[in-house]
Amino acid sequence: MERSQNSVHLHFGFLCVVRHQFWSLGSEICDMKKVIVYGAGISGQGAAEVLTKQGAEVKIYTDDMGDFAQLLPGTELLVLSPGVSPEKPEVQMALQQGVTVLPEIEVAYNNYKGHLAGITGTNGKTTTTTLVGEMFKTLGVPTKVAGNIGLSMTKELDGLPENAWVAAELSSFQLETTKDFAPHIACCLNLTPDHLERHHTLEAYYEAKRRICVNQTSSDFAVLNYDDVNMRCWSMNLKSQICYFSRKIELPEGVFVRDAKFVIRWHDKEYVVCPVADMQIFGPHNVENALAALAVGFLAGCQVEDMARVI
Repeated sequence: MERSQNSVHLHFGFLCVVRHQFWSLGSEICDMKKVIVYGAGISGQGAAEVLTKQGAEVKIYTDDMGDFAQLLPGTELLVLSPGVSPEKPEVQMALQQGVTVLPEIEVAYNNYKGHLAGITGTNGKTTTTTLVGEMFKTLGVPTKVAGNIGLSMTKELDGLPENAWVAAELSSFQLETTKDFAPHIACCLNLTPDHLERHHTLEAYYEAKRRICVNQTSSDFAVLNYDDVNMRCWSMNLKSQICYFSRKIELPEGVFVRDAKFVIRWHDKEYVVCPVADMQIFGPHNVENALAALAVGFLAGCQVEDMARVI
């Protein structure tokens, strides 16, 4: 899997961003033998299990344990569970001592050689990820659903072959500290104010969401909601191929509703999927979720008739 040679490094002080030359994390993680996993939930335990299996000396740290500073000497990697804010003093201490700090999904990503579709947004992530996961099952290859949907991404992706497809639900908490994370298909459903107690500003929250696609290349796809003006602005700075979806208008290219039917228009070809009335889930918001899922499934190679049965 290709990795970008340049990336954004977040020096996790208060909204401080520093750019510098970055390295290939895949080989670096494999060589890191002393690791602290911060957080003992599903994500943290999964990461600890996989890294231990790979030969690392792993310690799990939680806020109710002893002095964090005593664990740091010799530590090469600090893995953050989603619930751990990068502004916590322990994380700042690790950074000041030169420890590499990564979110759990970055560890999962660097251990995985298959295909990944990442799905984020303020609302609808679980529904859309579930739909995409069902679509992927029609591809005839190993598939998984992972991420914020309740399963440790590191553990779920471990051992999957190169032809596998994974649908991952990703929150802003998981994305905000990523470095070279770049799913082959990145999907953002919508953006509305949320989690400001963690991100402090709306701009920082939106930027955390945008990180799902900032490291993509021209061979990757970003599936974005055309009806969200904030998201349309993203496309100007992305290298990936943009596939919009819209519930409100017919697009020159993308996925939309016309004559009460789901339609995919891509590379001068058009496919009518099924009537909106055939959906097994209801409500305008679920029409948007279905549109996004159809875009992701189509770009992954799912057949239109198979996706129609899922929807």
